[in-house]
Formats: sequence, structure tokens, C-alpha cells
Amino acid sequence: MNTNIYTKWILLAVLVLFSASLVLAQDRAIRVRKRGDDANLKTSRRVALVIGNSNYKSAPLRNPANDAKALAEVLKESGFQVDLLIDANPRKMDRAIRTFGKKLARGGVGLFFYAGHGMQVKGINYLIPIGTNIEAEDEVKYEAVDANRILSKMSSAQNDLNLVFLDACRNNPFKRSFRSAAKGLAPMDAPKGAMVSFATAPGNVAADGSGKHSPFTAHLLKQMRVPGLEVGQMMRRVRRGVQQETGGKQTPWELSSMTGNFYFFPATKKIIAKAALPVAVKPGPVATAPPRSMDEEEEFWKTVKNSKEVEDLQAYLGAYPKGRFALIARVKIRQLKRKSAPKPVAVAPPKPAPPPRVTYPRRITGISRVREVYQGKWSWTVKSNGATGWSVNRADGYVRAWMARNKWEAVGEWWATEQGLCTRYRKFRKGQTHCFTLTEVAPNKFITKNVVNGAEVILRKLNSFSQGTVPSKISRPRVTYPRRITGRSRLRSMFPGKWSWTVKSNGATGWGEYKENGDARTWMANKWEAKGQWWATNQGTCTRYRKFRKGRTNCFTLTEVAPNKFISKNNVTGSEVILRKIE
Repeated sequence: MNTNIYTKWILLAVLVLFSASLVLAQDRAIRVRKRGDDANLKTSRRVALVIGNSNYKSAPLRNPANDAKALAEVLKESGFQVDLLIDANPRKMDRAIRTFGKKLARGGVGLFFYAGHGMQVKGINYLIPIGTNIEAEDEVKYEAVDANRILSKMSSAQNDLNLVFLDACRNNPFKRSFRSAAKGLAPMDAPKGAMVSFATAPGNVAADGSGKHSPFTAHLLKQMRVPGLEVGQMMRRVRRGVQQETGGKQTPWELSSMTGNFYFFPATKKIIAKAALPVAVKPGPVATAPPRSMDEEEEFWKTVKNSKEVEDLQAYLGAYPKGRFALIARVKIRQLKRKSAPKPVAVAPPKPAPPPRVTYPRRITGISRVREVYQGKWSWTVKSNGATGWSVNRADGYVRAWMARNKWEAVGEWWATEQGLCTRYRKFRKGQTHCFTLTEVAPNKFITKNVVNGAEVILRKLNSFSQGTVPSKISRPRVTYPRRITGRSRLRSMFPGKWSWTVKSNGATGWGEYKENGDARTWMANKWEAKGQWWATNQGTCTRYRKFRKGRTNCFTLTEVAPNKFISKNNVTGSEVILRKIE
């Protein structure tokens, strides 16, 4: 009797231990499903946020709304819960992103798609909502949506997988009013277990498209519907399709930290079943997995045997490395690789475009045009006495000339005016300024006429000197600082460009840009911006701003104290500003 009791207690203890081991095995089977596993991705809930902005006031786009609607339909067919926004303002985009982040925190697969205007400022990507009023570069971060907000939501959610598609590399609609408008979007770091896809490479501009969809979204819609196509293979197909359609001008690009495979539409239900989680079974003889049936392998082979894509045949070999059709698959892969290898194509050289028809003589005017024409190497002949010589005129306004008859050499400077050009030599007729008109009478042949005494010189532009001895190296003459900059023409030639400035009395700093047509624009470190005009006088420069001290005119002298460093002094108040020329 006592023996039977002891036996029962022993059997009961064994059953308790065995049940505990089953519970631990099940718990371990659940916990080993890490983020990115195929089984997890195929059975997880799917949520998506899709935004398409087309109806911009300043630069409307044709296709983003169509792209977003079409993509939302495909995602719904593949099992996604989709939130769709069309022509969203900043408030709607902000609210939708917050809701999307809460849904991601519940787990599963997340997808974000945006089509519309996008831009980068100082390496940060921004998505432009509808109804924004952006007038300056520093306003972008307040009016637009930082794309990193999406990645932050995905990173903090710790869900299985996230996909981001940005068809937002279209042209920057505000670049004309920005000082530094970079093209396209900047690279972004993909969060763990995510893929970030761009319509084109960083720094490039994507096409909006002439059809119903942009090139990137059109190929994305086509490839997403292919059953059994893994998302990495899908993006490679999209890249090839966009490159072919755009003639190589646009190349989709992505960053990925994915560790598993993801399919929008699995090939068959059997493939999903193969990834099912392990379940606990009653103790007994260890059962080996039954071999895959030939019917299943044949069904897989039939779906890929006529494909023209190497990836499809490689997918079969991955599933059945020693399968019945493995040898045929390897032969087909080699044949497809040989066909896809680029073949040298003889390209006929393009026919040169006929030169534009020019009527001679033509007067050369305008400061930029005179500078463009006059710099280079020249031979010249004085019409009144037949004297000949050669000269080198550099883009920085430095001139050096030699005369063939009496061997003199002159070093000095030249500058452009609206009417023509002016020269002043330091080694020949020191301090005397000559201004000339410039008339082209034949290709590379010009007549310059002195506006003071009417003397004329025939100029011929040369690629190199064919006669005379010319020094191979021209050094800039030594300049003594400080030197006062005077003369209206000299001030006009020197002042246009970009400057940084510091007020000596209070240390205030800022930047300025001055154009040849007299437009002036300045920015101060405390964010105010002033627009106005400047003009040159014989004594210095004058400025008047429309947005700052309206109607008040300030005139300054300009003294160069070092290369590209100047002191500007107000003639009325005596206040001084340190100027540095940037370009």
C-alpha cells in the first residue's frame, strides 16, 4: 500500500516538471521572434501614413495627389491600415504624424510615404505642407515638417519593421530667395530595422513626371503588386526602371538596416505556412520534418522559370539549393547575366550646333559683358602711328602690356564700366586714367576709342603669343596699405559681391550682398533683414534701405587696409564698420 502511494507521488512530480518544461519551451519560442523575422513580418499588423501635397500656391505639382491615392489603394490590398492626407497644411501633418507614432508603438510593420515639395537646409530634410508662407531660409524649420520626426517616432516605437518612401526631391520652390539653396534632399540615418528610400540620390532633383504618376511612384506601384517579391529586390527593380525611363538622370536610392525579409504580397499561402512558429508537442519519438513535396517545388518553379529577372531564379535556388530544377536555374542565371552585360555601342559624335548669326560691328556695353570679353591675351596696333604690342588682361583687373618698337613695359590695372573699359598704368603715364569704348568689328577683332582724345587702337584676341618675348609668370605689383578707394568707376567695380561686416563701436555683426545694378541686401545676426539700394560717388558709397531706417541716406568712405579688408566710415556720424569681401 505504501509502495503504491510513493509511486503515485513520483509520477505526479514527473508530470509537473514536464508541464513546466512545455511552458518554458513555448515562452522561449515566442521570445526568440526578434524584430525583422520573416514570420513576425508576415503575421504582424500593418499601419501606414500616406501624404500627397500638390496644390502649392507658388509652385504647384502635377502628380503627388495621384501618387498618394494610388499607393494607398495598393497598401490597403496588401493588408495595411492606411491614413491618407491630400494637400495637408502644417497642423494636419503634425496631428497625423503624432497619431501614426501612437499606432507604431502597438507593434507591427509601419510605412510612411510622402510625395510633394521637399528641401534640405543645412543638411536637414524638410517636407513642405500646403499653405506655408516661407520668405527666408531661416523660416523653414518653423513652417515646414522636419523629416527626422518620422524617423524619431519609428525609433522610439521599437516595432518589427518600418519603411519610408520619400518622393520629395522635386525642385526647391523658394531657391530664388535663399542665399544657399542646396539641390534635392540630404542623406538620413535609417533607424534600426528600417529602410529609408529616396526618389533619387542625395543632392539630385527628381522629376514630377508628365503622366499620371512620377517615375519613382509609377515603378513603385508596379513592383509592389508582384507576388513573392521581397522589398530589397523590389527596390532594385524600381531603380532599374526609373534609370531606364529617365535616361540615367534619376537613380532611386535607399538606406537600410533591415535584418529580415518583407513581402507586400506573398507568393502563396504555403510559403507563409512554412514560417509558422514552433509549438510544443507531447513527449515521444523525435519526428523529422517531412520532405518538401515535388508538387510544391514544381509550383514554385513554374512561377519563375520564364522570368527575365536573375533575382527570381536566385530565390528558387535559395529555397531549393539541391532541387530538381537547380541545374536549369543556374544555366538560366548565367545566360541572363551575359545578356544584361553592357555592349559597346558606337555613338556618332554630335553635330556641332551652328554658331549664332552675328551682325558686325557691335558695341560691347555692360560691366559684366566688358569683363567677359576683355580678359585674356591680346595683340594691339595704334591706328594713328602704327605702334604694335601685346598685353595680358586678367579677370581680377590686373593688366600688363609690352610695346614692340621701344621695348617699354607697363603694369597697372583695368576695370569695366557701363560704357566700356578704363586703364591706369603704374609704370607708364603714372596716375593717368584712360577710358575707352569697345566695338567688335569682326570675330575676335575690336576697335577701342579713347573717350578723351579720340585715339583708336585695333585689338585682336589671341590664344597665345606668336611673336615677341613675354614673361611666363606675371606677379601682382606690391601694394601699400592702407589706400583710399575713390572714383565712381573704381567703387562700382570693387563693391559688388558678398561681404561680412562688424560695427566697431558695438561689435554688431552681419552679412551683405551688393549687385552690379545697385541692389543691396543685408542680414544682421539678430535676425533683421534690410533691402535697399547703394550707389557710388566720387568720394565713396551711399546706401538707403527700404526696410530699415526708411528714406535715410548714409554715405561712407571706403579704405582698403589689407587684401579684401576695408574700413567704411560714415561721413556724418563718424561711425566705422570693418568690411571683409567674401566673393
